[in-house]
Amino acid sequence: MTPFFNPGPSGFGPPPVFLAAVGEKMAEVAGEMADGLFVHGFCTERYLREWVLPTLQRGQERRTASRPFEIAYPAFVAMGETEAELATASTAVRKQGEWDAMGERIEDDVLHAFAAVGTPEAVAATPQQRYGDVVDRISLYLPYDPDPAQVAALTGVLLE
Repeated sequence: MTPFFNPGPSGFGPPPVFLAAVGEKMAEVAGEMADGLFVHGFCTERYLREWVLPTLQRGQERRTASRPFEIAYPAFVAMGETEAELATASTAVRKQGEWDAMGERIEDDVLHAFAAVGTPEAVAATPQQRYGDVVDRISLYLPYDPDPAQVAALTGVLLE
């Protein structure tokens, strides 16, 4: 690298490498070679526990690195304080892009299997209840314009 683009040592060591995995082979490779796994957003608690974790474990059995391994989960969030806010958020989480009709076709039980739904307090409790014993990092997927005060309340509860 030319000196202009070389920032020099960071003092923090090499950055961790996370892999996103959907298929069996990629999950095994993540377990064996990476520092962490980005779980796919369309992953229910049952799928994570019954398929992803055992597949990841098979890869980790071949792991030679002693570095810690982390699992990051992008939680779909449908949050609101009022019925109208919750309906808007739920519809946005049910669909994406040009799939306008999708928001009306996905039943509530499917929505609740994939997303944390409710008030900021209820939403904050959902990832802990579902994934607290296996997930190290959670990011929030909010495909709508949430109330900033609600997001602040949610992140405040999550950071406690």
